[in-house]
Amino acid sequence: MGQAGFPFLATLASAVFSGVLVKRYLERRRPYLVAWAASLAMFSMGSLFLAWGTAGSWTPLIFRWYYLFGAVLNVPYLALGSMYLLASRATARAFLLGVLIFTALGTAVVLFSPLRGPVPAHKLPEGKLLFPALPRVAAVLGNGVGTLVVVGGLLWSAWVYWSKRVRPEHVAGNLLITLGVLSAAAGGVFAGLGRSASLGLALALGSTLMFAGFLVASRIPKRPRPPGE
Repeated sequence: MGQAGFPFLATLASAVFSGVLVKRYLERRRPYLVAWAASLAMFSMGSLFLAWGTAGSWTPLIFRWYYLFGAVLNVPYLALGSMYLLASRATARAFLLGVLIFTALGTAVVLFSPLRGPVPAHKLPEGKLLFPALPRVAAVLGNGVGTLVVVGGLLWSAWVYWSKRVRPEHVAGNLLITLGVLSAAAGGVFAGLGRSASLGLALALGSTLMFAGFLVASRIPKRPRPPGE
């Protein structure tokens, strides 16, 4: 598999996952589902631009879009879904306002901040070398705070279900999603090293684990059949 293979796999897995979430939202009208769908759609776009740049040639515009969707915006929307699922409605709405403000500011600084040098055409560009402080701060805030909210919520939810000895599939699913989020977050290390293939692998593994965890956690348990049936 070429260097662009894993980013394309991450694009496909997260796009399918986003489509499943949209379908669930249309059936159930739960706000956390649409927030997660938006996050996975951004995850898919970030992976797509990574694959595009890796398979062809990086340009300043492709790099900016990859950085925006892959490093700044996707995790905050995943965290927003967690807030709608676990927190009070008032808290979730306040978090939504913060995410929308962060989206506007993050988009502006990533798309319009001047680059400090040329974008390498055939090597994964590094934000720390090309961007001034504001876009890099946006990436750290979006990924850092978002990952803490998501992983903390998943582990807390898994603990609640485990302590009550109910829904073991929910516990297993949450743990898989947690591993997926951490795998995708670990991709930032490979991005900093300029290793697009390893970054793509981390993203592909992360999106696949999150998708598998969601399917396991949302599985409806079978009801025991009455005696004699």
